[in-house]
Amino acid sequence: MKNKKANTALFIVIATILNVLAMFVFMFIGILLLGYFGNPETTNTTLWLLVILIGSVALSWFIYSKAVKAYMKKINVDDKNQSFFSRKPSSGIKE
Repeated sequence: MKNKKANTALFIVIATILNVLAMFVFMFIGILLLGYFGNPETTNTTLWLLVILIGSVALSWFIYSKAVKAYMKKINVDDKNQSFFSRKPSSGIKE
């Protein structure tokens, strides 16, 4: 039982670290492309930086969600991991 909780915690930590790293990689690539193709004399730089930030967060989240779903489908996660959040039993009030 304790091993399942450790596996779940390890899975969440590693997946989160990879998600943040992917976001920084996409931001770095976006800023490099902005520096190469962008015109520094215009005032649109701030807008493009905002687009790069939002795009990198969205792209890393999309890849993260697809990768986690593929991992969960490939490996039977229920046998190796345990949910941290369980449903509470009903309050007992029945009609």
